[in-house]
Amino acid sequence: MPDAFDCPEIRYIDAFPFEQDGEKYIYIRDPLEIASAPLVMTPLEFYVITHFDGVHTVADIQEKFARQFGALLITEERIREIARTLDAHYYLATENYHAHAEQVMEAFHRSPVRKAWHAGSAYEADPEKLRGQIEGFYRSPHSAGMLQELKEVNGTLPDSARKRLLGILTPHIDLRVGAAAYTPAYRQLFEHTEADLFIILGVAHYGGGSF
Repeated sequence: MPDAFDCPEIRYIDAFPFEQDGEKYIYIRDPLEIASAPLVMTPLEFYVITHFDGVHTVADIQEKFARQFGALLITEERIREIARTLDAHYYLATENYHAHAEQVMEAFHRSPVRKAWHAGSAYEADPEKLRGQIEGFYRSPHSAGMLQELKEVNGTLPDSARKRLLGILTPHIDLRVGAAAYTPAYRQLFEHTEADLFIILGVAHYGGGSF
């Protein structure tokens, strides 16, 4: 009886080559993070999974491998082992993955809050450390400068603060490399509105399905 590993089908992934101790590897990750753990593969293993398209059989892949690398051989069992490892980490489009993805989706929809996805990686997770980090963005020599508290004069704010600001458009860039680019826009926001409710429209690199 045929199974999911006869013609393995890999999901959409990100793949990045890197070197360590003089050896070449491929780092793969799931951009939707349904498969939460990234994996590291050798270039030969990565060549194998590039044929996991749901069409090529294990025997097809073995034949292509032999044609590509000549004297190097790979067994059908090794190809299946690679497929099983990927499936165990939810990288293959199998029943195992779909069941796990459904659980992830249900948990996402039921959650009363949307967690800060990159807290602890792209920016500090601790509130106090985050305040210091954001202040550092404004202290950067390439930033718009520190925000100044707007003070009333004769009971009114300066004319600049009374301008009707309808919205701002900010860059979309990794905070770790371009945080100062955000500061001019947010300085305008700080200085030209007293609003206490903001609607934020963001851009997702990987929206995908129900996300």
